[in-house]
Amino acid sequence: MRQEFRATANDHGRRLETVVRKLLPRLGLAPLHRSMRRGDIRLNGKKATPETKVCEGDTVEIWDALLGGSGVGAKPENRRSLGGLPFEESWILFQSEDFLVINKPSGLLVQGDKSGEQSLDDLVKIRLATGMEPSLSFRPGPLHRLDRPTSGIVVFSASLRGARKFTQAMVDGEVYKVYWALLQGELSRTLALESPLTRDEVRKLTFVDPEGRASHTQFVPLVHAGGLTLTEVRIATGRTHQIRAHARQAGFPLAGDSKYSARPWPRSAPRPWFLHARRLECGLLPPLEAAVDLATVQYLASSLKVFFPHTDQ
Repeated sequence: MRQEFRATANDHGRRLETVVRKLLPRLGLAPLHRSMRRGDIRLNGKKATPETKVCEGDTVEIWDALLGGSGVGAKPENRRSLGGLPFEESWILFQSEDFLVINKPSGLLVQGDKSGEQSLDDLVKIRLATGMEPSLSFRPGPLHRLDRPTSGIVVFSASLRGARKFTQAMVDGEVYKVYWALLQGELSRTLALESPLTRDEVRKLTFVDPEGRASHTQFVPLVHAGGLTLTEVRIATGRTHQIRAHARQAGFPLAGDSKYSARPWPRSAPRPWFLHARRLECGLLPPLEAAVDLATVQYLASSLKVFFPHTDQ
């Protein structure tokens, strides 16, 4: 016998292979294709190729033997510390049928890694689970990333439609991001850097390389204090560690960012360095701004004598 699974709007337009791999996560690609050729996996009662597009309302049929122990219908994996940090409603900057936009706290991973540590992605999935239309293949997830110590705006997809539109907007250069960063040294003028960057995945380090990928960063000084500069950072590309690498190249690394040649901050600091995704503009969303957490504002003011211009706190 076969079990039937009904496709919804969040499966519409996806390849049958993509949908079935979500339903059978432990089945290898070769056995999956073989099962389709044999007819053990069907679409609307008929054999179909892996490339066949699934439409809303279609029925995916899977032979019972393939479902045994496959994990279909299983709850999302619980990470080791899941529940240790509750989702805070105050993090939400915007929510719609397509998007959930979060002001991420510093110290929280955007997406889980091999450590199994709790991530923002875990919390968002739980937060959205009850209100979302069921789907065979779509799961909400982050549409861009921030490093663990970096705080500020992260956009999550709440629908397949939203994920596709935002991804295309990024490809088309229609997503405008502004960060706040505290640099070591006193920067007195606007700097624009266009040095190409390469990522060393072994050392987890990004560096300037003539053969690297085009990267564009602009640093605009806002406030000077005690050999430090609070800057507004505008990026036209989104390479991993782009701001950190370009800041070091300019001779003004992020204050505290020892990985990129700065003097480390004391352990008492609420974060290892300060980088905050402050503003995001995109035609798919209203203009959004994210406040800096009070602990960071107080630490920078009391210990480093850095005060935010037009601060929300």
